[in-house]
Amino acid sequence: MTGDQDLKKGEKTAPIRHNNIELAILFSVLAFAAFAVSDAWRKYVANIMGYNILDILFWQAVCGMVVIIILAPFMGGFATLIDRRNMKWQMIRGTLIALNTSFSLAAISQVPIVDAYTIFFLTPFMVCIWGVLIFKEPIGMYRILAILGGFIGGFVAFRPGFVDIDPAYGYAVVCVFTFSSANVLARYIGKTDGLLCFAFWPFVGLIVGVFLANGASVPPAHDLTFFLYMIMLGCAYASAMVLISKSYHHAPVAVIAPYQYVQIIFALFLGYVLFGDFPDMFKIIGGGIIVSSGLLLFARERHLKKIAQREGGVQVD
Repeated sequence: MTGDQDLKKGEKTAPIRHNNIELAILFSVLAFAAFAVSDAWRKYVANIMGYNILDILFWQAVCGMVVIIILAPFMGGFATLIDRRNMKWQMIRGTLIALNTSFSLAAISQVPIVDAYTIFFLTPFMVCIWGVLIFKEPIGMYRILAILGGFIGGFVAFRPGFVDIDPAYGYAVVCVFTFSSANVLARYIGKTDGLLCFAFWPFVGLIVGVFLANGASVPPAHDLTFFLYMIMLGCAYASAMVLISKSYHHAPVAVIAPYQYVQIIFALFLGYVLFGDFPDMFKIIGGGIIVSSGLLLFARERHLKKIAQREGGVQVD
């Protein structure tokens, strides 16, 4: 799963400089590519190499946290990690992201990556729904059409009730709820915490959660080959987190968010090369509907922000 939407609310440690769109787009594409590579590599290590999922989750998180700790001085410093005002919310959000990471690995280890991504891409629509239910945001015709389009795309892709559906797709559906909920919490926390908090605590949640799920014991690191894989995984995921944060440092969210859909391209390529997976026509059509609806939603949000800026910050829908 991608980290773009829940990072966008947390940057405080440096002033936002929306002055380099090209660099921001480059950072975002590299970040989303890194997320896709991380997912494909985890699937490879779990399915082809045969390592246990809990072991992968734990040691990937440990290696990713080491990278974040090394980069901490450039992300606001360790002092920004502790904020009593939002500590409990950061921990809850970290737990949600940890659950999301765990369920996403459970999903992609059992179904084609591009299939799982097709479901993951329903997250922006769920975030929009949470915005209406929790923040009482107005919902106009464009948002309604985009949300309906997204879920129609999901129906076309998987045709529930018409074909047998692998229960593992349920893990991907859970990810939509965990990740969208984490995004809502990130929005609630807002800009009172630094970027380091938003990158650090999910790794803590994952490490602690796997430790407890493993009977309060540290999962085995197996051998040197396994550990090298985990270093690569940790570096890929932590790099994606840093790159996506840097992209939002150089450009508005509305400019960057649509580029998350480049993940589907990397998922198609990696899924085919590494596992021989290729989606059927229904999934291609359904995925296309989801992506198109998502782009409509992002475009509409960008338009509304421009209107709000022209009218002195008044939200228009």
